[in-house]
Amino acid sequence: MTHTVRKRLEELEGEVDGDIAVTSISVNGLGTWKIATISLGAAELGGAETNTSFTFPANGAILLDAWIKVTDAESGTIDVGTQGTSNDPDGILDGVSVATLGYVGQVLAAKGLLLNGFITGADPVSVTASGDLNSCAATLYISYIELPA
Repeated sequence: MTHTVRKRLEELEGEVDGDIAVTSISVNGLGTWKIATISLGAAELGGAETNTSFTFPANGAILLDAWIKVTDAESGTIDVGTQGTSNDPDGILDGVSVATLGYVGQVLAAKGLLLNGFITGADPVSVTASGDLNSCAATLYISYIELPA
C-alpha cells in the first residue's frame, strides 16, 4: 500500500458516517476495488468473536489486504476473520498487536490464509480480541474487489 493511498484513507476517515464506510474505485471489467473502513471499540473488542456488522458482497469478492490503525493502544492482540461459509476467525489477520499507536498488521506473519483469495458471498467479518480490550480503539481497513453480478 503506497503512502499516497494511506494518506487519502486518513483524509476519508473524517468523511465517515457511522461505524462502517466503503470507498470504491471501478476496475475495468473485473469489478470494483473497495476499501471497507470499520471502527473497532469496546463492543467489538470484548474478548469473544464478534460480528463487525460488515458483510462481504453477496456476489463474492477477492480479498486483497487488511490492516489496522490503532488510535487508543492497549496490551493485547486482535484476530480478524469471517463467519458464515468460510468460517475462519483468523483468516484475514492473525494475532495483530494493538499495544502501539499507528498502523499494524502489515507484516506477512500477521496475514491470514484468506488474503488474496476468493470470499464466497455474504460472509460477515468478525474480530476476536485476546482479552477484554475495553480501552482500545482502532480502525480496521479491508481492501477487496467486489465481483460483478
